[in-house]
Amino acid sequence: MSVTHSSRLLFLIAGAYAALCAPTILFVERLGWPQGPFHVTQLLAAMLCFPASLVFLWRTRGAPFGAQRWLAVVAAVLTGLWIAFVIYVVLTLDFSAMDR
Repeated sequence: MSVTHSSRLLFLIAGAYAALCAPTILFVERLGWPQGPFHVTQLLAAMLCFPASLVFLWRTRGAPFGAQRWLAVVAAVLTGLWIAFVIYVVLTLDFSAMDR
């Protein structure tokens, strides 16, 4: 299997999983079940999807833009923003309220 094919497969699967985790988390929250595993696996899927989509875009840089390349651009932008948001939240988290 080539690098292009495997990166395309990885960003499609990881991106679909990360996107489907959002409504699943809302549903599980409604039922009162723990959501932790979905949050963690969604973050891991986003962390896999981001570099895989960039590798796919790099490996197909000479090809004309088709549906898969546009989907890779959307996946790279959205997962990159999601990871940046998570990093921002973790870095600005205030633990002073836990002492009270």
